[in-house]
Amino acid sequence: MIRLVLDMNGIIGTLEGESDAWVRLLRSGILHQIDLRVTSVAAVEVAEDHDSARRERRMRQVQGFPPILDGSSVEVGRLVPEIYTLVFGTKSPESRSRSNREADARHLAEAIVGRADIFVTLDQEILDASERLTSQHGLRVRTPESVLSEMVAQRPVVSGALPLPNILIRFAKGDEFTAARALVEPIAKIYPAFDDWFGNIWGDPAAQRKVATVDDRLAAISISKPKSADGKVVKLSTFFVGDANRDNGVGQHLLFHEIRAWAQRGVRKVMVTVSSKESELVAFFRSFGFLVEGVSPRRYDDATMEIILARHFLYGEYGLAQMPDLAQEIAKVLGYPVVADDGLGHLDGTPVVPASLNPEPVRFGSLSISVAGDWPPEAPQGRPVLSVIWHNGDEERRATWDELDIEARLYPVRLAFEDRDAFIIPIKMRWAKALFEWREAQLALFGPEADKRFLRVDNVYYFRPRHEGRLRRGSPVLFYVTDSPRAAVGIVGSALVESVEVEDPETLFIRYGDLGIYTVAEICNHLNADGHAMAVRFTWFEAFERPITLDRIKKFVKGFNPISAFRIPYNLYGALSGDGGHPK
Repeated sequence: MIRLVLDMNGIIGTLEGESDAWVRLLRSGILHQIDLRVTSVAAVEVAEDHDSARRERRMRQVQGFPPILDGSSVEVGRLVPEIYTLVFGTKSPESRSRSNREADARHLAEAIVGRADIFVTLDQEILDASERLTSQHGLRVRTPESVLSEMVAQRPVVSGALPLPNILIRFAKGDEFTAARALVEPIAKIYPAFDDWFGNIWGDPAAQRKVATVDDRLAAISISKPKSADGKVVKLSTFFVGDANRDNGVGQHLLFHEIRAWAQRGVRKVMVTVSSKESELVAFFRSFGFLVEGVSPRRYDDATMEIILARHFLYGEYGLAQMPDLAQEIAKVLGYPVVADDGLGHLDGTPVVPASLNPEPVRFGSLSISVAGDWPPEAPQGRPVLSVIWHNGDEERRATWDELDIEARLYPVRLAFEDRDAFIIPIKMRWAKALFEWREAQLALFGPEADKRFLRVDNVYYFRPRHEGRLRRGSPVLFYVTDSPRAAVGIVGSALVESVEVEDPETLFIRYGDLGIYTVAEICNHLNADGHAMAVRFTWFEAFERPITLDRIKKFVKGFNPISAFRIPYNLYGALSGDGGHPK
């Protein structure tokens, strides 16, 4: 990956949107298309700014970039005088002070020692020295526009909406066996008699075979089959993403699709096994609610064990009065049958499996779950619901599960608290098309057995700060797509809020630029009087079977105003979701 270093003017230009070229470079860095770095000189120069508010803001911005060097370097100090002479010679400072030129020389010296490929600047003196710097130190000097021109010849560059590939999830075709077998070739060597096993599972009439294609090429495969007579326990026999699509969200997208499909069939538990040689998959599955439930040492050979994971599904709605019931269900999910219940939601249990195999967490012998204490009406980081305590003699470990933790880990369960807020968020058509796709449009294109959406399960949307403290982690949201009140599609789907942050636009862009679709200048259209915008990161987006039109919304929600985020009680969220065909 090409490594770039920005000079100070470039950092400011990137973050303050002084030109499209700087912004496009930053977005390419956020998407890991380039390795974008800064030198230690940037922080020093910012610290000398006499405007305290601007100094504080820019210091946060500079700290958002990774440094080209981890610490001070003797080699840099030795190189600075040489670079100064090479670039600026012995001519008098003229319009520029010697200290500014020395800072530029240190910028360049750190870039050289840090093995940067390109130093990006608009400084004409440095640009004039490009050939000398390249021939003597291998460092190229370019303007942001020339860097982008070079990149265009090699790969697409982000500008505006993210350039996502055309992904389609569908049932596999019978004649795709050869292509599927070629896709999974990298794991064949891990498993004995792999060809026989794969041929059997592919041909098993009870198995469901799903594939994800990217731009019409096979990218990932998922094969599952029932393990219980009623079909409520499922074994995920194969889940594999091709090397070319490991970093673009295809695996995340395919697994989320499968989880929704299993929930629609009423599945209670899905099991999957992972070789210890692919241990990175454990974290991937755990991020979707899978728990490690056991291991099988030396399953394939003396050096390899099999890790057994399972994801549990809970159904229905739980209000405050049903919290003891929910705690009991969660205790079972974690592998602890309940042995005592004091009637107040305090449960004690003993483990089903040896504590050494239970990952929530390991080495704890018993479990207590209780309803969390007072619930503040405003809790931006998520409202605590249940407290989980693992005991091991005098030692204990605690965890608090909030609304998002429970609904995401145990999807499709719902927490129907009377005082829980939900929100209808209006979103312009052009932004909606870049963030997600809704059911009505995809059915017209691909038919009922296809699921075409954009790659990320999570994304970010920006608007003027409102409902601070009430719009928070775990809040359910409904997306109302519109171009104008007279050209509205309606509510097209729901999601859960993962995080909410109110900050200046540059900070938000650095933090969420790989998720959102706005440039810095576009975020600036949503500022409050303090110069801050609100970034709402949402996850678990689900498209409704049919959009809910404005006329239908007004039958549920009196006084609905589609101009900005609109708060509604949870019972109306449930009613609207049902009207849109949300899976129960």
